[in-house]
Amino acid sequence: MRRVARGGVFARPRPAVALATVLLAGAGCSSSTSRLPDASAASALPDGAVTGAIRLVGGPTGTTSAPAPGEVFAYLGADLAGRPVATARASSDGRFDLRVPAGRYYLAGTSPQYSIDPKPATPPCRAAARVDVTAGRTSHADVICPMR
Repeated sequence: MRRVARGGVFARPRPAVALATVLLAGAGCSSSTSRLPDASAASALPDGAVTGAIRLVGGPTGTTSAPAPGEVFAYLGADLAGRPVATARASSDGRFDLRVPAGRYYLAGTSPQYSIDPKPATPPCRAAARVDVTAGRTSHADVICPMR
């Protein structure tokens, strides 16, 4: 092995692989710290979106579905337990745009045009099925309020 003189002291040259690793690790990085994934890592993932509308469906014969304003909530479980992961307002035409980290969600909603007495513990309007959200993509789901 060849020795290289540095300041009058002989030292072994560093392997090119180690130097390349250091150079590649530093290329394009703005931070020198790295973290292992933890419970808060989901909030760092790129978001996806769910768009749709709150709709009043059913009622007397001949009635068609109608859009309704309100709020839409995204939950992690089908039982809608706990706090929602995200909330979005639905405009007067019922449309909403909900931003969430990639994952599986169950949507529920409320509308001032739809009420149940007594008031239920969970939002009374629901999406027909769960929604799988992919980072950088938009999924679609309507939240239905069943009229009688």
